[in-house]
Amino acid sequence: MKTAATMAPARRSSRWGSGVHWENWSKRCAYEGCDVSPLRSVFQGKGVRIFDEWICGPDCLEFALRERLSGVSAAARPVQAPRPARVPLGLMLFSRGCLSEEQFRTALEAHRNSGARVGDIALQFGFVNEEQVAAALASQWGYPVFSFKNAAPELPLLVPVRLMELHQMLPVQFLDGTRKLLIGFATRVEFGVLQGVERMLDCVASPCFVTAGDFRSRVRQFSGNRNESELVFDHPSSHLEIAHILRSYSLQIHAEDVRYAVCREHLWARLTSPEQQLDLLFKLETPPAPPA
Repeated sequence: MKTAATMAPARRSSRWGSGVHWENWSKRCAYEGCDVSPLRSVFQGKGVRIFDEWICGPDCLEFALRERLSGVSAAARPVQAPRPARVPLGLMLFSRGCLSEEQFRTALEAHRNSGARVGDIALQFGFVNEEQVAAALASQWGYPVFSFKNAAPELPLLVPVRLMELHQMLPVQFLDGTRKLLIGFATRVEFGVLQGVERMLDCVASPCFVTAGDFRSRVRQFSGNRNESELVFDHPSSHLEIAHILRSYSLQIHAEDVRYAVCREHLWARLTSPEQQLDLLFKLETPPAPPA
């Protein structure tokens, strides 16, 4: 008769069940309200990590996320109209010689009538090209313009496509050695989004500017993978709803890692399993704007 000592390792593992994970014996669930004993955690699976904290199972994951996400709505910031720069874009284009005096006056008059940006009007009328607008924006903000001439033909999908579209932003270069990510913006720099990207990707995110045409063409390259790796929840969600949804999808894909960050008016969460990476973008319940 075969004993446990003479059984092959694979046979012994199946005898105890495929869900047994003895490495969990020394771990302690990071959810303070957890009542699961270390012995039970050995049998119930590998658990999941929220950043660097280990959570023993799906119930504790939801409760832990409820606690950690309870203040996200207060941190959310709705998209606001761009604040006037020190030098307005139209004046910047005029001072750089991109617009004649007559063209500048025409664009300003159209701006007063329609409210559209002077730069967009100048583009529409054919007074300037996209490269000139990008250079003027870069001069306004004090950041460089990124050229795709020598860039890689394909970029990794580091950020959800919907987040790119909302803020007209585009990851353009990532340096593994320094973990520096260069993000190109087509209209304005969103620092709240940059901070969220840094938290999610554990990197240093630096802004630059790209032309509107480069932004549109590159985002189209990513759109084909959106349905496979990205879910967007456009209805404002509470932290309780978000925690429950993340629990459900974590179970569905057998996620081993959960990360999240506030990116202005959205919460970006990323679930990672050995076979799949899933991005979820939740619109947050934003607090009312303070009185002027």
